[in-house]
Amino acid sequence: MAITINGTGTITGLTAGGLPDGSITTDDIAANAVTAAKLAAGAGGKILQVQSTLYTTTTSVTADGTGVDLPFSVNITPSSTSNYILVYYSLFGEPGTEPFYAGGVFSRTINGTRSVITAPASGNRSRKLSMLGCDSNIADADSTPGTIQIHGYKDSPGTTSQITYSPAVCTRVSATWYVNRTVGFTDNNYYSVGASWITVMEVAA
Repeated sequence: MAITINGTGTITGLTAGGLPDGSITTDDIAANAVTAAKLAAGAGGKILQVQSTLYTTTTSVTADGTGVDLPFSVNITPSSTSNYILVYYSLFGEPGTEPFYAGGVFSRTINGTRSVITAPASGNRSRKLSMLGCDSNIADADSTPGTIQIHGYKDSPGTTSQITYSPAVCTRVSATWYVNRTVGFTDNNYYSVGASWITVMEVAA
């Protein structure tokens, strides 16, 4: 079939693969025209987007055994239901009630429904993804802060709706978690101030 350039700006008679190699350049592809679904088989694992929140306010929350959200979060909207989200966070702070133990989990909220992401159930044992343990014999915990961290937890939410991820702290008994600060907060270098953050990445399946 002959190739015809029509007056309407269209071309007929061109078969698939008929253009010479190199005819289409990066500049010829419209922004956002290539979706994750169009990636070649085996091309998964690409980072599609990164969202992050840095939290520097000093405050406190009352934690419990199920996981209480901290007062900051990050939003991400996946481009495909088959993609997964890598979750990273670091929480600076200190528990204010003996024994000085606190664990990390996180919550995922989609269309108003909150779910706590944590370790699988195991009898009556407490469930956490990470743990900060301070010696309960410390006489003065005011100057012994720590960090609760999660490094690349793979979450598969199966949605293209906006997701809100919030770091959460859980404790064996009801206890105060001091966020970005030590329990004591006198203005001298015996006490510390810190920062917390959460970062999420969408990865092509």
